[in-house]
Amino acid sequence: MKPVASFNPDGHPWCPTQVDSELNVMAGKWILCEDERAIIYDGSGAGFQCPIPFIINRVHYDYCTKKKKDGGSGNEEFYWCPDPNYVLPDNVYNISSPIGKCTTFLFPPGNA
Repeated sequence: MKPVASFNPDGHPWCPTQVDSELNVMAGKWILCEDERAIIYDGSGAGFQCPIPFIINRVHYDYCTKKKKDGGSGNEEFYWCPDPNYVLPDNVYNISSPIGKCTTFLFPPGNA
């Protein structure tokens, strides 16, 4: 295997951290890579990876959301994820903390 990013069975990209002289990945010498499609592009946390999954108001999210972050009715104007600098242990998010805009890659299926 050449030292290029690939995808593990969960669909997450991985990259080698060490290769042999023939450029084969050495056993156990790889890490999950950050996927640039999951980077917050605007707002608080811009440049950081969206902390997916996250929990807000006791609701688990596997994708970005447009729901009001305070749990109120209606939607925000854009899909968002929490600023990862404000996520608590276990990916719990404090509703008073800032949010960032998501790329279409993290929109829920069917909502691109």
